[in-house]
Amino acid sequence: MQFVKGRVSKFAVVLLALGLPLVVAGQSEIFKWTDKHGHVHYSDKAPQSEPAEQLELDTPNIMRSQSDELWNFEFDGREWALGHQAAIQNSSIREYVLVGQSVEDWTELVTSQYMRTALSIAQYYDKFWRENPDCPSLEASKIRETTETIIFQGKHGACGGYEPGEFIQRLSGIDGGILNLTFAQKGQLTSENRSNWTKILSEANIKYFRSQKIVKTKSLPLSQLGPLPDNTVSEYLETLGTMVGPNSNSLLASFSIRLKARKALPAGAYLEVHFPDPSDLDKKDIESKVLRSGENEAFFISPEYREMKCWNYEVLVYIYRGESKTKLLGTHRQVIQSRVNYSRIKDTRDLLSAMLKGGRCP
Repeated sequence: MQFVKGRVSKFAVVLLALGLPLVVAGQSEIFKWTDKHGHVHYSDKAPQSEPAEQLELDTPNIMRSQSDELWNFEFDGREWALGHQAAIQNSSIREYVLVGQSVEDWTELVTSQYMRTALSIAQYYDKFWRENPDCPSLEASKIRETTETIIFQGKHGACGGYEPGEFIQRLSGIDGGILNLTFAQKGQLTSENRSNWTKILSEANIKYFRSQKIVKTKSLPLSQLGPLPDNTVSEYLETLGTMVGPNSNSLLASFSIRLKARKALPAGAYLEVHFPDPSDLDKKDIESKVLRSGENEAFFISPEYREMKCWNYEVLVYIYRGESKTKLLGTHRQVIQSRVNYSRIKDTRDLLSAMLKGGRCP
């Protein structure tokens, strides 16, 4: 199927009606270059340190070509074709239709989109999908959630005057923006499409890799740490206790948390605890457990860390209906405070001294 210049599907128009950013107009020059890490970049300004190719435009808004698909995924076995693509500095979109259909007249549509935004995926979901005054009929429910990805199912009843439809979408965060991959169907999703595309979206890989930026913390003085955080209570879990446990032999420290199930938590629930790595807060160490029938408490401990600083670290617990992780029930958050900068501990005596004094910061 040929590239349809300047056209976009009605599903994309519905996204615009919801206030979601798509292709932004107003750029007359686009430059493309590859950095030393092999990452392809697009901008309206040529880089000073890298050779760049100036791309020709069909119109001020539409590029003749764009980078390869940012997702690595397989279709559902049927024949699909690229019906529309466009990109500029702040966003890009690719729309796939079944062979024989078009972006103006489709029954099922796959959309791949990049948006530059400072919002996290959780903030983006809450702002545009959870409650949207521009589309009162919009409903969305999460299927799966991690720190970097949300998969959810949504439906709308003729937003913006367009036909009602249902869709499954994956949001994934990358540096400086969000990627989404969506399967949409007019009317109601069939059970086969729902099952197939939930699996496809879950298994899709991102070709656009995050940079190697490391997120570190500065050790805070005790006066800025504040009091020890309270144990939190959420819909499904209650924190019974937390600790930063030092190892006098290795001079390292680990997080630990004890959780209690509340009445709303069903038997067989799967708890996935994400401990922050103090050396890089973008990294998480994951511990998990299935709460069997009759169990109402669970204890989790992280690996040992050398880079533990005086800081308030957040532990995030994902609560799934079962070990398959097909249904996310909710999350539980707990802050654990470290009152010792372990990178400055020299020996066992030094560690004991810090503990007896109630901390050593920064």
